[in-house]
Amino acid sequence: MRLFTGINNREFVNNPEGYCSSDEYTLLVEPFMERYFIYVEKFVCISVRPDDEVGNLADAYGFQFELKPEVIDEIAIACAGDFQNVVYAAYCALLRGKDISEYVECFEVLPTDADRPKREEILTNAISKAKAAGRPYVEARLYRPLRRTDCVDPDSGSQESIAAELLVEDEED
Repeated sequence: MRLFTGINNREFVNNPEGYCSSDEYTLLVEPFMERYFIYVEKFVCISVRPDDEVGNLADAYGFQFELKPEVIDEIAIACAGDFQNVVYAAYCALLRGKDISEYVECFEVLPTDADRPKREEILTNAISKAKAAGRPYVEARLYRPLRRTDCVDPDSGSQESIAAELLVEDEED
């Protein structure tokens, strides 16, 4: 199993220290999460992938930093799909008067005292559930900002950052 986070902010692509993700639809996600789980404003989205998966739709969210395996020990919650897409689908079902338990069941809180094999089991089950439901990836969340030490290669975004700066300079000329 491999873990990745996508960063689309140029400042953090150059140096991922302190990066936090955000929910584009906080007004939908926050009340849903508060009702069934917990909502934390400072978090890092993590794409959870099987070892043999090269990439997935989550790659569209920015430059991908591979995370060290020990980050799994701090993952707080996992979703068998994209958090915001699953929450949106739940609201749509609710508005149609349908039961939303299938969407709530996409989420699983990882107990803080769970050992690594248990955490891997929970994430592997989320991958299976996502595939069975036709969702392109599993999103997990780390409830703190990203640290350079979380990344396999924290400097891997340097070239990407330089290229982006050159594009901005070109546009200004």
